[in-house]
Amino acid sequence: PAGYEFVDCAGTFQWEPPKDFDLYLPASPRTCYNGNGALERSNMTIKIQEPLDIPAMRMIKFRIDVKNPTKTPHAMLNHWIITHYNGLSGKIMSTAAYLSWNIIPQLANPFIQLIGDNVNKAAGTKSRMAISFVPINDADQLEVWAKLPAGFDFTGSQALTEGHEIVTTSLDKVRVRASVFSGVTANIVIDGFKLGQIGGPTTFDLVTKLNNGEKMDEALAFTGGFVLPGNLKIIGQSIIDSKYAMNPKDYPGERNVRMMALATVKFRIVFTRQAEPGDLIAVSSQHYTMLPADFIIRRLPTGAIVSAEVVSYVDGTIVAQLRG
Repeated sequence: PAGYEFVDCAGTFQWEPPKDFDLYLPASPRTCYNGNGALERSNMTIKIQEPLDIPAMRMIKFRIDVKNPTKTPHAMLNHWIITHYNGLSGKIMSTAAYLSWNIIPQLANPFIQLIGDNVNKAAGTKSRMAISFVPINDADQLEVWAKLPAGFDFTGSQALTEGHEIVTTSLDKVRVRASVFSGVTANIVIDGFKLGQIGGPTTFDLVTKLNNGEKMDEALAFTGGFVLPGNLKIIGQSIIDSKYAMNPKDYPGERNVRMMALATVKFRIVFTRQAEPGDLIAVSSQHYTMLPADFIIRRLPTGAIVSAEVVSYVDGTIVAQLRG
């Protein structure tokens, strides 16, 4: 068919099954020519040079890798044509044409990112997502399947871009009514959906369809979108102790934290993603001035000290790096 290209004619060609190669054309050389453009056919020629004649009606099978075109060729150009020529006269001995498969084109330039300055972006929270792509074919709808990490939920979500509408949701799948046109960048924003659990790299399937459900374009197992931030949770209440409360023998009586006085704050936190050596932890407060002295991280429930070093302190923000 027009638009297909042979991939490494010598390296990917293989008789089927390989063990029966001597029954086919082991001594006959092959040459491949790839057409130029979507309307030109590629050709593979096998020049028969076997020592013995090939019996009529013998089944000959082979496989070779080909690169699909971006879309299904026109019906008049979408056939595999096999022709047997007489090697001396060039006369056609036999020929046949077989209809090729339909091509589901790949969406071009897919883009998926979390957006919004005041919108949650941590695992398990409700967020907002922008999707853009360039379709190969016109379509009426976009279907999005959030495959990884698990836990995405589009129930109750809405489309914020003009003219777009959520048609159906099924937990980690959502179908958006959005007319898209060949070669024109499509932009879709989905809001109010729940992000997956834990966090980490994301994987999405994007498929455009007509209103009758026919697939037009797709980008499957797309991993070039955002990395989902994990969720950091504080367990229980934070504890602020004054030096008086921490040393009751030295300071009997009232032990409350006093204004403008030094104090010690303790947090119990849990990460949904594992913290690795070299990772950074930043601590800041809108109401208190954090000081880097005596900054310690302990592992619960043992209380063992985690090796970490304060590597930055700017405007009351402590940045510590985990060590191995």
